[in-house]
Amino acid sequence: MADKKHSKGADKAKPVEPKKPTQEEIDFDIEADLRKLKRSSNLLAILFVALILAFIGLMGLIFTDFFVLQSTVPEPKMVEVSYPTVNNLPIYMDPSQLSEKVGYLKTYDRVFEFTKIPGFLKVRKGSVTGYVESVKMQTRMQALTIKKNLAELNPLRLFVETKQDIKNYDLIVSGKVFNNIDIPVKDVEINIFFLNDNNDILYKYTTKIATDTQIKKGANEEFETVGRGLLGKATHLCAEIENFTLTQQPPPLPATDDDCAADKKEASPEKAAEGSTVKKEEPEKKPAEPAKKTEEPKKP
Repeated sequence: MADKKHSKGADKAKPVEPKKPTQEEIDFDIEADLRKLKRSSNLLAILFVALILAFIGLMGLIFTDFFVLQSTVPEPKMVEVSYPTVNNLPIYMDPSQLSEKVGYLKTYDRVFEFTKIPGFLKVRKGSVTGYVESVKMQTRMQALTIKKNLAELNPLRLFVETKQDIKNYDLIVSGKVFNNIDIPVKDVEINIFFLNDNNDILYKYTTKIATDTQIKKGANEEFETVGRGLLGKATHLCAEIENFTLTQQPPPLPATDDDCAADKKEASPEKAAEGSTVKKEEPEKKPAEPAKKTEEPKKP
């Protein structure tokens, strides 16, 4: 009995040897692995081709958008800006002083002109569109010319040009300020307005040039700004000189005929009489008549 138990324990402890695969089973497994590898390679190839096609399509869209945008986006239109010279300037419904008044402009209202009619400007203030008298509107430069007592109508000239950054959808604005007067100027403040189709301000850029230098007569100073993402949105552009500083006092303006007439009107009658050198005309003396000879009576 002990021998039988011992033999049973020996049988349990003896490891079972794995069954060796036949050559056919090995060949079958190899073929299965090759088929899986082939399917994986095909899938990777398909994914690679799909990535290449997606990349080509994306580049095509980018270049198509680039060329389409470059060919369709026009240059922004330059417009002028004016300010009323009087307060509560009437806005008429039609270009006539007899027309109905639909609104008023204050002296600080900024008006971007988009239509000119003889004697009038078509303007828009908020939701109101109408016409104002052009003689009662002036540019900032005209106001500065009067304020600084300058004889030159355009002491400074502002030239602006634009460039398009298609890649970043930016609108680049560069310009120059020219001095036309004998007096050097400095601290020239410039405003650039990026506007949409309705002349609403999308972005306002303000800069000051010639802060450490002077712009002499005939010289110029350059500046540049970028309207980020405004390409195609800013259809109108406006540039103005807000202010500048004269380095010298301008010479006095020559007196005009109106000034002379005003001086004469203000002069008192006594001063006019004292300063008068006109001699009073004396009555003309009539020539004396020749004396008549008296005839003596004849003696008888």
